[in-house]
Amino acid sequence: MRRCGFTLLQALFMLTIVMILAAILFPFFGRSRVEGVRSVCASNLKQIAVGLKQYIGDYNETFPPVSIKKMEIENNTPFGWADATQPYTKSVQVLQCDKEPTEPNSDPTQIGYTDYWYNANCARQAEKNFTYVSNTVISGDGAIGGGDARYSATREVNTTAETSRHLGGNNFAFVDGHVKWFKLGKVGTAPPDGTNATFAIK
Repeated sequence: MRRCGFTLLQALFMLTIVMILAAILFPFFGRSRVEGVRSVCASNLKQIAVGLKQYIGDYNETFPPVSIKKMEIENNTPFGWADATQPYTKSVQVLQCDKEPTEPNSDPTQIGYTDYWYNANCARQAEKNFTYVSNTVISGDGAIGGGDARYSATREVNTTAETSRHLGGNNFAFVDGHVKWFKLGKVGTAPPDGTNATFAIK
């Protein structure tokens, strides 16, 4: 009786085909996972931007200070901008980026409370003072380690490909509420002109 089956040569051929397909597809799946993390991070920043917009609706159309002092907010004394906006974002999880290796900390006075900085140029500013709300960043991906509830910046904090969190770039939220990913070095400090992404408000 004739037996049916693979010869050694056929088995090796099939194994080679499988290995070639794996080499082609694995980088694709890896990139898809990285892009998924970037999308979750962008969603976090969107919620932070919306929370800040809701905050100014209750405080004379003025953005929060970086550091909150006692009695500055009635019946509450948050430590900084990040916990001051918690009544609006309603989640500390939105302050955490999955790509940031530092362990989260629920204490707003400690490093690890937020992985995202707040543009200090926006602090205490009325929205009417901004020349282009769609050009001025209000929050974005922080450096390794993150910060406490007063974590702020006035220029891009990730200056190398190693520290940039997402595919050689970072997510940024803008004053008007939209979020966009930029390659390293594309967000500057020049006055907004309607086309550039910047930390400057006017």
